[in-house]
Amino acid sequence: MIRNNVRLIGRLTADPELRYTKTEKPVCNVVLAINDFHGGEADYFHLVFWNGKATALCEYKSKGDMIAVEGYLKTRSYTDKDNVIRNIVEVIVEETDFLGKTKTQEQEPMPDLNPNHKSQEEWKLINDAMANVEDAPF
Repeated sequence: MIRNNVRLIGRLTADPELRYTKTEKPVCNVVLAINDFHGGEADYFHLVFWNGKATALCEYKSKGDMIAVEGYLKTRSYTDKDNVIRNIVEVIVEETDFLGKTKTQEQEPMPDLNPNHKSQEEWKLINDAMANVEDAPF
């Protein structure tokens, strides 16, 4: 099965807020801002964190903090307050790395959310490699 994959590095646009589904599953929806490399406007991506990743994000990160995520794109529809059906594309986060300082860094160390996590240097190498799309064989 082929599934889309997305990797992003950016800053949180607001403090994360932890919510729970009807079945008590932790979830956190945030928006990630990524500055344009050419000085244009930032791009904004809706991210969805589930379970332990949602809890850790809300505990350790706040507005303006930088994170790296990897996940897949998912579309969904919802009805807004004016009863209009809206469509949205979200990144369902499967892996995350907290970059930079955290709001509780002096108090306790951050948990390793993923044993296969990538360092900031590895994310930079991945990002640099993705920037050379002219070399792609397709």
